[in-house]
Amino acid sequence: MLIGGEKWACEACVRGHRVSNCQHSDRPLQHINKKGRPVSQCQHCRSLRKSRSAHVRCDCSSEKMPNKGVCLQDTATQSKRG
Repeated sequence: MLIGGEKWACEACVRGHRVSNCQHSDRPLQHINKKGRPVSQCQHCRSLRKSRSAHVRCDCSSEKMPNKGVCLQDTATQSKRG
């Protein structure tokens, strides 16, 4: 079942591979993660990869940077606007 745009299912439906059809709101629910590999690039670097038809490595959130996980391109764009 969808709650706030996220998928949830009871334990029995997870074990029985019936996550999409679970309607057991009276049971304890578990959060269901999205399928596939997690995203490793920020939105800016992903759009560059798609526009250039080549893989662009995301260095925006490298371990050298103090604000790890934040895209430097996005913050620069926001600071120019405001």
